[in-house]
Amino acid sequence: MREFSLFQKCAVLCIAVLALLAALAAPAFAQNAGAGTITGTLSDPSGAFVPGAAVTIRNTDTAIERRIDSNEAGVYSPPFPPPGHYEVSPAKAGFASWVALTS
Repeated sequence: MREFSLFQKCAVLCIAVLALLAALAAPAFAQNAGAGTITGTLSDPSGAFVPGAAVTIRNTDTAIERRIDSNEAGVYSPPFPPPGHYEVSPAKAGFASWVALTS
């Protein structure tokens, strides 16, 4: 029976560990599969950001709504929305309401 050197044993072990890590990492990346992105920045007519606005994002295909707030830079971005058609409607006291359509 052939003896393997320490280097050969380590190489086989490293390859096995890397293969295992690759197999375990694939499902983590697949969790985002099929998700889209919706991102916007709210600003007033002078160009100043509008933080803390309530942004309703409604999937017009399923009628499911999500509500998020714009951050301190006026940015809103719901995490992992499924692909579809959306109405985005921000609201904040003192500002006119409007609806944007996405596809």
